[in-house]
Amino acid sequence: MANQLQEQYHRYPALIPAYTHLHDRLPKEVSGLKAEWTKEGYLLHWKAEQSDTNPELARYFVVYCFKAGEKADITNPANIVTITNKTFYLLPYEKGNDKYKYVVTAVDRFHNESKKGKSKKVKL
Repeated sequence: MANQLQEQYHRYPALIPAYTHLHDRLPKEVSGLKAEWTKEGYLLHWKAEQSDTNPELARYFVVYCFKAGEKADITNPANIVTITNKTFYLLPYEKGNDKYKYVVTAVDRFHNESKKGKSKKVKL
């Protein structure tokens, strides 16, 4: 039963619906999105003002991944690779032959997601 639920209904991560009746303004976009080699590996990192209490600022982030040439559709949860409160994501580097586009959006404490997000192309 648990496998069936996971395979059919909870196949992808999902965002909590926004509480727009309480607060409907979007958080500020992330800035300074970069992909760099570090001692931990190939890291995607960004800057953002964060707060657990200020509804204008980000509380967590959503990282989406798209293959080269694929339309960047952030409305499709199948494209979510992680939901995190950290301002970095360790990229799954393989051999450096495949091209991807990563998009990072900010989400506030009322679960409003920034409009487009920032994108970065990488070879993994």
